[in-house]
Amino acid sequence: MPPLLNVSEILKNSSPQLPPSLKILILDQIDSTNSEAQRLISEKKMPPPLVIFAESQTQGRGRLDRKWESPAYQNLYLSLVIELPSQNLLAQNTLICGIALLESLLPLVPQGLQLKWPNDVLLNKKKVAGILSELVLNIGQPAKLIIGVGINVNAGPKDFSETLSNKATSLKIEFSKDFNRAEIAGRFLASFFSAFEEYFQTGFAPFREKWEGYAKPWGTRVSVEEAELRYEGTYLGLNKEGYLRVQTATGENLVIAGDVNWGI
Repeated sequence: MPPLLNVSEILKNSSPQLPPSLKILILDQIDSTNSEAQRLISEKKMPPPLVIFAESQTQGRGRLDRKWESPAYQNLYLSLVIELPSQNLLAQNTLICGIALLESLLPLVPQGLQLKWPNDVLLNKKKVAGILSELVLNIGQPAKLIIGVGINVNAGPKDFSETLSNKATSLKIEFSKDFNRAEIAGRFLASFFSAFEEYFQTGFAPFREKWEGYAKPWGTRVSVEEAELRYEGTYLGLNKEGYLRVQTATGENLVIAGDVNWGI
C-alpha cells in the first residue's frame, strides 16, 4: 500500500505557515469531502478554517453533479472550509483556488500546466485537477466557503474509466514516477491560504491578470454550452467578476456557468 497521508508530513511541507487555528482531518473513506464539510458546518461541530482529506471517496462530486473518480490511496481528495469576510463572488473564489493549485505544482511540474475556465487545471492538455466551490449561507452568520479539490497524483491508466481515459491524466502518468502526496498537499495548502489572504486585502483585479496569464491566449477559438444554448466564438479574457468573455458573430457574451471547449 502507498504511504498514507498524515498531518505532520503535510505540515512539514507547508511554507509559509498555515493559519494556527486550522484544523486538519484525514479520513480513510467518505462519500464526499464536500458533503462531510457541509455536515460539520450544519452540526456546528468544527468551525473554519478546516481542511478535510479522504484517502478515497465513494461519491466524489465534480462540477455540474459529475462524478469525480476517486481510487483509494493514489490521489488527493480534500475540502477546505473558510469564512468569508463578505459575500463575494463564487466564480472568483474558484479561479483564485485554481491559481493557488497551479502555482503549488509549478516547482514539481515546471512545464505543461494550464488553467481552463472555470475550475480545471490541465497538464499537457488533459485534466489533472478540478475544483468544486460551494457557498454556505445562514441567516445571522458569516458566509462560509467550501472548496473541494481533487488532484490526480499517482493514479495509473487503469484507474480511469474509459470515459475519462482520453480526457484526464495524473502526475504519475505524465512523468512515469510516483509523487509524494503529503508534499503536494502541504504546498497547496500554503499556496491556498496565502492567495486568499491577499485576495481579501486587494480584491480580484491582480488575480484576474494572473489567471489570464496561465490560461489560453486571447483570441483562442472556443465553443460554449450553457444550458440549452450552444455557440462558438473567440475568447477575450475575463471580466472583473471572473466570468468568461466570448466574442461571437452577434456580439460579446459573458459565460457565467457552462462548459467551454478550447481551441476548436
